Amino acid sequence: DVGCGSGYLTACLGRMLAGGPGGQSPSGPPGRVYGIDRLSRLVETSRRNLARADGDLLAGVDPAVTLQKRDGWRGLPVAAPFAAIHVGAAAEELPVALMAQLAEKGRMVCP
Repeated sequence: DVGCGSGYLTACLGRMLAGGPGGQSPSGPPGRVYGIDRLSRLVETSRRNLARADGDLLAGVDPAVTLQKRDGWRGLPVAAPFAAIHVGAAAEELPVALMAQLAEKGRMVCP
């Protein structure tokens, strides 16, 4: 989730993958959601909101959701490839670096 902001969509995606309260049990292998934002205060806002409402998604050695401060347009190549990438910020041009991090048949949603 590039531009994780409040963490709402990051939590929704994490819940879809992890199952549990309010979510269905996942039918495939466990997944992971990475929420990234370039602003430290938004990463901390996401962390607080998730800890309060969906703390289990952040818990454990291998959490369902990981939040990081970084340049979203560069993505997270160390964790690629991704089945899906959501971009929460308008892109003036095609985010080629993010596209390169998609798995084969992966999808990206970008306004």
